[in-house]
Amino acid sequence: MEDLLKYDPQFFADCGIRWWIGSSDTFTSAIRAEAMRQGVLSVSNLYGSSDLGFLAVSCIVHPDKFHLAFGHALIEITDRNGVPVGHEDRGRVVATRLFSCDENGGTGPHQGSQFIRFWNGDEALFLADECECGIRRPRIKDIRRAPS
Repeated sequence: MEDLLKYDPQFFADCGIRWWIGSSDTFTSAIRAEAMRQGVLSVSNLYGSSDLGFLAVSCIVHPDKFHLAFGHALIEITDRNGVPVGHEDRGRVVATRLFSCDENGGTGPHQGSQFIRFWNGDEALFLADECECGIRRPRIKDIRRAPS
C-alpha cells in the first residue's frame, strides 16, 4: 500500500473508498491514519492462511489485535506440545476446519481432506481478557508469520 500511495497519494479519496478490507502486513498505524484522513470510515485487516482460510479480524478499537473467528473453524494458540497457552502467552496458531462451502454455495461439515489441529507455521500472542470494543472472543496479537 505504501508503494501505491507513493504513486497516487490520494488513492483512497480518489477512489471513494469508505471501507478498506484486506489481508496483509501493510496495515501500519501510519497507513491506517492516512486512509482515514482521506475519508475511509473503517479499516478491517483479516488474518488467515491459504491452508485454513480466514481465522481472525482486526479490532476496531485496537487494530493491532485480532478477534478469533469461530464457527467454520476451531482456532487455538498452543505450545509446542499442543497444550493451549494462557493469557498473554505466545504459541502456535493451530486450527481445525469444521465447515466449508459445497459446489452449490451451501455450508456444512467439511467433506474434503480434514485438517485437525493444523499448524500453519505462524505464532501469536494469545489474549483472553475482555476487549474494550465489546466483542467477547479471544484475540491474538504480534503475529509472526511463517517464513515463505
